[in-house]
Amino acid sequence: MSYKACFGAGFELGFSMASLPVTLVDRSYHNDVCPSFYFQLDARYYILYVDFCNPEQRENPDASRYTIVMAINEGDAEYPEIFPDDMEPDLFATDDAAALVQYVASLIRGYTNNNH
Repeated sequence: MSYKACFGAGFELGFSMASLPVTLVDRSYHNDVCPSFYFQLDARYYILYVDFCNPEQRENPDASRYTIVMAINEGDAEYPEIFPDDMEPDLFATDDAAALVQYVASLIRGYTNNNH
């Protein structure tokens, strides 16, 4: 389901999907508190939560707008079912979209440097 269908056509991510060096797959669901997307680097999955810009609209006003967590695929490669890995702490949290883009780029650099 599309995040705009779940959270309204006016929901702004605060960044362009093209600015991220990964492909985001929308995994938003209407019962969730905010839109979420997953991406994959090799065999690792990550979930990006994008909360409302206005902290007063967030379920937890003290939470950051952008949060990245490790994820697990409970499906398979053809039909992925991506869920947060509750055994792992949050990897990254910020209210700054530019910092989000930089962090995702650093994940890719770290993966590339460790595997080549």
